Amino acid sequence: MTDLYHYNLTTNVPTDLLVDANGLYARAWYACKEDPYETVRAAFNSALALISPERVSAPVDRVMFCWDGGQKKAKERAPRPPEYEGTKPRLKEVLEAMLGAKNVRIGGYEADDVLATAAYASKADRVIVASGDKDLQQLHGGHILYYDLNNRGFVSHREIVSHWHVRRPSHVAIALAIQGDSVDKIPGIRGWGPKKVEAIFEGIKSDMPFGVVLDLVVKQIPEEKLGEFYEALELTLLNSSVPGVPDPSPLVLASEGKLVRFGLDECASLYSRVVEQYDS
Repeated sequence: MTDLYHYNLTTNVPTDLLVDANGLYARAWYACKEDPYETVRAAFNSALALISPERVSAPVDRVMFCWDGGQKKAKERAPRPPEYEGTKPRLKEVLEAMLGAKNVRIGGYEADDVLATAAYASKADRVIVASGDKDLQQLHGGHILYYDLNNRGFVSHREIVSHWHVRRPSHVAIALAIQGDSVDKIPGIRGWGPKKVEAIFEGIKSDMPFGVVLDLVVKQIPEEKLGEFYEALELTLLNSSVPGVPDPSPLVLASEGKLVRFGLDECASLYSRVVEQYDS
């Protein structure tokens, strides 16, 4: 199985970059203390870092930013101030104008599911999924690589299976459904944690089909706890069949003069460096 330890990232092959735009935006919003201008600047700088060959080790050919079009009920979060939603259109405009990027929002579906659908549908030789959401690590494998927005780097196959005590990245959904995650509002099974996941996966092999693995896991969960498990699994399993998800757009770097139009002169130095990297 391909993993990051022997995957040659420097190879120049057709590459799609799929970005969890909600995660990118939220990090900028709170890091900039809810300042609309600084949020757009910081989020755009983060987007530039993601397309920079210095950061991802190879050029990116096509880009798409995925936004939430709905939330699963159990993962609903407290309402945010009007300025939070009101600043998003400005960032979307910048991403489209400066990078030629496509912003995608499918009504009724979370960005995670849009990302999963786009990743599996991509015909690129390499697909980079950039997010801070743990459940998207289940996409990692073969030509799909997971880039962690929190730690600003790729996460390998070996790191994923070791951290979650599973056999394959696709099992992350099951591990999360068992142990839960308070940050991502995933309830899990009360009183169960990573040690329980490790014990349950002890007799499971990496070459087993996902359905077989799930059956073996379910057999080890007491009947009175199965409801909690299935409730959480509905939140962690990704939907890779979202209708209407388009292909990513070709990356097109605009002239630096457009930054002035958006009042983003402070981004000029980084933008210029990225443009030079692609020109070379």
